[in-house]
Amino acid sequence: MENTNNRILHKNGSRFDDVTLLVSSCDKYEDTWYPFFELLHIYGNNFSSPIVLNTETKHFTNQHFEIRVINSPGKMTWSERMTNVLRQIDTEFILLILDDYFLKDYFGTERFEKVLNYMRTHKDVGFVDISPRWSASEEDVKNNLKNNNIQDDFYVREKDEWNITLVPSVWRKDFFLNLLRQHEDVWMFEYYSGIRAKKTGMKVVRFVTRMPTIYEYDFQVWTGMGITRGQWLPKNVDFFDRHGIEVNFSNLGILNVTSQQEIKAMNRHSFVSILNGVKRRIYWRITKSKSIK
Repeated sequence: MENTNNRILHKNGSRFDDVTLLVSSCDKYEDTWYPFFELLHIYGNNFSSPIVLNTETKHFTNQHFEIRVINSPGKMTWSERMTNVLRQIDTEFILLILDDYFLKDYFGTERFEKVLNYMRTHKDVGFVDISPRWSASEEDVKNNLKNNNIQDDFYVREKDEWNITLVPSVWRKDFFLNLLRQHEDVWMFEYYSGIRAKKTGMKVVRFVTRMPTIYEYDFQVWTGMGITRGQWLPKNVDFFDRHGIEVNFSNLGILNVTSQQEIKAMNRHSFVSILNGVKRRIYWRITKSKSIK
């Protein structure tokens, strides 16, 4: 565990002026903002990068951080909102975190700097996945070592396996903007952006996780903290209490599940979930030609 509370983010005492922490959220989940930033204060190792909160209409302040809230009023798609936000950020890099990715251990300052230096040096890298629970399989590592695709702790994904998801990640802002299509919701973006990325000539990279990680969080239904199906996961209550963080759980409610299997069963049998799935598939088919370009 990297506990360096007296160290600010950049080793020479300055800010990381070329990276912005972008917390992606929406008005519906405003109850996540206070615990998110309290935990960033506790575990962030004096995090000092510029911070932007992306939401529709609401505003938020925090005693520990200077937070710039960027609103996207009106009925906009997720991609339209993200485009609006990114165009108002002037740093080269984006550290993208979702609002319910609650830090549970100390932020890996030195490793984060290693990722940024890698991207600064390798101008053809557009995206680095820094989520904690992934590592290249032994076979993948052996194969890619032969092809020089493993560079230090960085696993350059082959084009047939490119997949971009909104896990904790570092983006080159221009690459992010280039992948966005204004009609897409977040699910469509995750599905099609990897396809589009292959055509750009830029690389999608995974920072191969070894302990300690850069950004340690837990979103699993049975062990983790976060939001699933619009409600708090059960472990949030004890987790926030142990950190002295008060949250009104009644606004969203607490999900009454203990396993991923229960979640899958709820999704299979929920009429709303089935209907939304059908609607999404129809919409995806209609817009597929626009998305793969």
